[in-house]
Amino acid sequence: MKERLVCLFELSLYQKMSISQQEVKSLVAFDGFYAQDDYCSHCKQNSVFQIGDNTPKIVSTGVSPRQETSRYNVFEKNQKNVIFDKDFHLTNTFGFMLKCSKCGRFHVYYFYYDFKSEEIIKIGQYPSTDLKSKVHAKKYKELLADDYDEYITAIKNNSVGVGIGAYVYLRRILERLVEEAHQGKKVSDDWNEILYQKSKFSEKIDLVSDIINDDSMKLIKSLYGILSKGIHQLSENECLNSFNVLKTAIELILDEKLATIEKNKKLIRISKELNRIRS
Repeated sequence: MKERLVCLFELSLYQKMSISQQEVKSLVAFDGFYAQDDYCSHCKQNSVFQIGDNTPKIVSTGVSPRQETSRYNVFEKNQKNVIFDKDFHLTNTFGFMLKCSKCGRFHVYYFYYDFKSEEIIKIGQYPSTDLKSKVHAKKYKELLADDYDEYITAIKNNSVGVGIGAYVYLRRILERLVEEAHQGKKVSDDWNEILYQKSKFSEKIDLVSDIINDDSMKLIKSLYGILSKGIHQLSENECLNSFNVLKTAIELILDEKLATIEKNKKLIRISKELNRIRS
C-alpha cells in the first residue's frame, strides 16, 4: 500500500493511473505510518512529511486543497479522526494530508476516482507540485542562464498535466547544450561549418561529441530521440509518466558541467597557491 501512496503523490496534476476499486478502498482506509521527503514552503527547507496517528486524512470535504491546509494548520492540528463522506461512492473524491515533522504544517493531495474506468486522477495539491522542483532547480540558474526559464517552464507544464509541452522545453535545453559545444568547435582550424549546418541534429551531436563528456554525450543522444518521439507520437499521459526520468537525466548532464566548472575553479586556486608557496 505504501508503494501505491508513493505513486499517487508523484502524479502530475490531472495525470491518470489505473487502480482497482479494492485498492482505492484500502487507500482511503489506510491507518498505518507513511513518510516522504519534500520541501516545506513554511520551513523553507527540505523536511520529512508523514501520515500517522496525529495526522488527519480527508475524504470528500468539498473545499480546495489550500483551504483544507489552512483550516487544519490553524484550527485542528491535533485531530486524529479520519473524515469520511458517506457519499464517497457518488463524489469519488478523496485526499491525504501529510504533516511536516519540523513545523507541523500540512501538505494536502486531492484525487478523483472513476469507478467505471478504474482510473485515479490527481485533481489538486497544495503547495503546488512544481514548488520543490523549482527550489531544486535554482542551482542550475547561473549555468543555464537564458535557458533557465525554459527549464522552469518544462517543470510547470509537467505539474499541470501538459506533458508534450514539457517535452518541447526539455528538448530546447538539449539543443542549446549542443549549440554551446558547436560554438566551442567553430574556433578549430579543421572545423567544417558547412557540413555542420547541412547535418541532421543527431549528426550534429556526433560532430561535437569530442568536447562533451562521454556519459553526457550518451545521455544527450538517447534523450533527444525520446523527447522527439514524445512530442510527435506519444499522448500527454505517456509523456507525463516519463517526465521525471528525463528531467533527472538532463540534471545529470548539468551536474557534470557544474562539477567541471568547480574543478577548474579549484585548479586555478590551487595553482595560484602553489606559485605563491614556491616564490
